Amino acid sequence: MDTSTNSFVTLSDALAAVYAHPLCQSFQETPTQYVVFYPSTYKIPGGVTVQRGLDDLAAMTLLYQRLDDFWNAQRLQVAKQ
Repeated sequence: MDTSTNSFVTLSDALAAVYAHPLCQSFQETPTQYVVFYPSTYKIPGGVTVQRGLDDLAAMTLLYQRLDDFWNAQRLQVAKQ
């Protein structure tokens, strides 16, 4: 994986990164979506969902990017307080 661009080589690399992310309380996979639920301690409970489409690796990469974007936004808000 190239961490500077969040480009994963395999689907298993992407899945491992999603599971290891601090925001991933649980991960679910449906035939049409990948879903990550955030820990309940966040002010904005919920999670993130992406459509799988034809390219599972691209969808998982997008899921990771959205997790990481939210994580970084939350860290910046905490730093400002």
